[in-house]
Amino acid sequence: MTRRWRGMVVVYALLLVHLRRVGGHREERMRALMAGLILLVLTGCGTGGMSQQYITRNDRGQEILTGPCGGRTLEGCQSVTITNNPADEEFWQFEARVKVRALVGIPYGRMPQDYNVIGPRRLCEAVRATVKPDIPTEPCKGPFYFRRDANQ
Repeated sequence: MTRRWRGMVVVYALLLVHLRRVGGHREERMRALMAGLILLVLTGCGTGGMSQQYITRNDRGQEILTGPCGGRTLEGCQSVTITNNPADEEFWQFEARVKVRALVGIPYGRMPQDYNVIGPRRLCEAVRATVKPDIPTEPCKGPFYFRRDANQ
């Protein structure tokens, strides 16, 4: 299940809880329904696709495809456009579920984190194999394609 769908499920669950609380008042149920629809729009569930993506280099000098620029200035990042064109550059994606800890260090769940690997599937699987054994991962999915944008 993608993050987008998980977000929708959470929003619907919150909406259902609220609708149960308001009981039989039709006007309040309609307000709650409208608030839920507005939340769906604000969470981006209707837009689909990936947000703005950039190529930057990690500490080892390897190119990585990432959403935010990772604290770097935009000069250190090159924007890309995700496409459906197999003639463009290829990348694969895998998901790792990283353990989440409370401020006092107590683990309370896992957070899915996507990793984009530029290149063929075998490279993605090789990168996935380097993840610590105690972190569950999903097999690489793809191929996805991107085009480097002209420098502005």
